[in-house]
Amino acid sequence: MGLKEAIKYLCELSDKNGYVTFNEIDKIADEFDISSIDYSKLTNYLYTNGIVVLDGDKTNTSNRDGFNNAKEKKKKHKKEYTGQKYLLF
Repeated sequence: MGLKEAIKYLCELSDKNGYVTFNEIDKIADEFDISSIDYSKLTNYLYTNGIVVLDGDKTNTSNRDGFNNAKEKKKKHKKEYTGQKYLLF
């Protein structure tokens, strides 16, 4: 598996949750055997395509407000967005 599969998985996870965490990105990078160069491409892709990336873990209660705000931001973005969902390279 490679970079494109990791991107697809993280985009699906973002669609489901409204965000991804760095912990999730790291886990997927390990599972998909992503090199350090491709890791940079992966995170850049997420940022440039409007994927909300949060620091921390979903179980961390100090981040709860940030996660909830990210979900609302994602919902608003989906309502306003009319074009192609993600750029693929």
